[in-house]
Amino acid sequence: MDGKVVKTSIGTKIIDTKNIKIVEYTMSYRHKILDIIANPTVAYLLMILGIYALIYEFASPGGYIAGGIGVILLILSLYALQILEVNFAGLIIVLIGVILIILEAFVVSYGLLFIGGLISLLLGFIMLFDIKNTDYSSILIKLLPALIIMTIFFIITIKTVKKALKKKSTLGMEGLIGQEGIAKSNINKQGGWLLVQGELWSAHSDEEILAGETVIIESYKGLRLKVKKKP
Repeated sequence: MDGKVVKTSIGTKIIDTKNIKIVEYTMSYRHKILDIIANPTVAYLLMILGIYALIYEFASPGGYIAGGIGVILLILSLYALQILEVNFAGLIIVLIGVILIILEAFVVSYGLLFIGGLISLLLGFIMLFDIKNTDYSSILIKLLPALIIMTIFFIITIKTVKKALKKKSTLGMEGLIGQEGIAKSNINKQGGWLLVQGELWSAHSDEEILAGETVIIESYKGLRLKVKKKP
């Protein structure tokens, strides 16, 4: 380059690079972190993880940890998507893939919804970012195992939560049998009200029970308890 003659709008110039000083600029830690977040693969995984975490929070509310993590991950992914050029058709396909994965956790499809969801997530990723000179094959090789592991873990977790909640509901009623309670009103065959474990329940009995008497729970039907007087 040194000594090369170039024509510019203000005339001919000779490039002189003999005494030029090279100054290297390194990114600060802040910019390094933001550069990692703005990586398309990282941004995509953050978005999927954030969505999965929020779905888990809605399926098993109360802890707020999964919900908080999900919100943070989605905010980070939205920041990255704001920097990158995003194709909204790809985003819609990604959301369709997420919906198929959610359905797989609740519907018996013998893996068809899982496969369809995974294909949608991969196609959505390819369409989502318009990046020139990108080797998508190498990216997908890295992305596919992560997506499969995340999705399988998500489905297993949601199914486990569903079973636990169902079991908890059944055991909650079964656990009342044999417990003592206090009649809050007169209880007879027509019904009445009972206080047990700090909760008010509808109850009935084959015998006449007066308000304030201690009773024992014999059985239940639906959300109505059958009780008898404590001997």
